[in-house]
Amino acid sequence: MLSAKDLLASHQQAEADQRAHQQYIALEKRRDKRKQADLDAGRLVRVRIDGDGEEPNVVLVPARVAAFVCRALGDSQPTARDGVRFTLTTQGRMNAAYYPEQRACQAMLALLAHARAVTKKEQRRYRACPATKPPIF
Repeated sequence: MLSAKDLLASHQQAEADQRAHQQYIALEKRRDKRKQADLDAGRLVRVRIDGDGEEPNVVLVPARVAAFVCRALGDSQPTARDGVRFTLTTQGRMNAAYYPEQRACQAMLALLAHARAVTKKEQRRYRACPATKPPIF
């Protein structure tokens, strides 16, 4: 059976966890609003990749990364046969086309390299200042 001291301590810990979770949710909401503003301003580009019979993958990348992906993709093909559909959206404009699988794979590797670099940057930032690390729920 819990003593009154243990019960009070667990209650205080639960309140602290709840406050931390609410702060994290508020931070995520602000981050989502900032991402939408960057998308509307053209600083971010939404890239959607539709493979044959697969779930679509959607990523937000800076405009410079999207430009590199477009260079890697090259010219689109006229039909959807044996192709991967890439849809680029920014500032309310959308550009969708089908590309051959080999060039689509090169573009996806570029997107993965960018994601890996962002992850490493965040890990370095969290190691430098562990207090900013988001709680795990």
